[in-house]
Amino acid sequence: MDPDGPTEPEADLAELRAEIDRLRDLCARAEAAVGVAEAEAHALRDQLAAVTAERDAAIHARNVVAADAGAASSPAGLAGRLRSKLGR
Repeated sequence: MDPDGPTEPEADLAELRAEIDRLRDLCARAEAAVGVAEAEAHALRDQLAAVTAERDAAIHARNVVAADAGAASSPAGLAGRLRSKLGR
């Protein structure tokens, strides 16, 4: 180093090192943000699966109730229920 201060190549090198450090910091922050986003996406997929399962269960229950109501009100359904109650 020159007693009067850094030479131009030394100053350029110091600037490049500072830029490299800044870019490394940006990369580390970006990687952390990606990790958070992946965790949030996983949690959202789990929530979607739970909501889908609830919806499917509700549809199934509605279909069972509708089938029972339809069977109970149809003439064949009523006749079948009477036969089963009479033991025939």
